[in-house]
Amino acid sequence: MDYYEIQVPRELVIGEKYTVTQLALFLQENDDTTILSKSVSQLSINNDRELELLDKIEAYNHYFSNERYAYIIPDSKSNIYIFE
Repeated sequence: MDYYEIQVPRELVIGEKYTVTQLALFLQENDDTTILSKSVSQLSINNDRELELLDKIEAYNHYFSNERYAYIIPDSKSNIYIFE
């Protein structure tokens, strides 16, 4: 999908509401970002539903890669955003 740079938030602020589309584009444009949602199972590009940012944390994101069959050791912290 084509989109304009102005459609992508530069930063996400706790307490503010963002459309699912904005979140999908933000995720696409920002490496080392994880979005958790309590109410939405899929971030689709054409969704105007609004979600409120409840919290933001900076943490090491540990995970296991099935493709590499290996534990991935994080070398830096990721931004983790928690939405309703």
